Amino acid sequence: MELEKKDFEFLQPMINQGIENYFRQKEKADFEKKIFNITQTAEIMGKTYNFVAGLMRKGYLKTTLDGKHLTGAEINNYLQTGNTD
Repeated sequence: MELEKKDFEFLQPMINQGIENYFRQKEKADFEKKIFNITQTAEIMGKTYNFVAGLMRKGYLKTTLDGKHLTGAEINNYLQTGNTD
């Protein structure tokens, strides 16, 4: 079976979307594995250092065992729940 030009024109947007989805998911997975300090987290969230530190103190953001860092997964989890405290 040989594909014709019209077949490629039809398939190309689907292929492009699949590639974009793959890289978006990979980027998210890579981000979620990373560890961030309070300053980095504040920058990612567009908030102040004190705001993020307060969320950590109140337990809205779960820290790593040292109590000073957050995972990308925790940051995403907080942001996806729609919290705007």
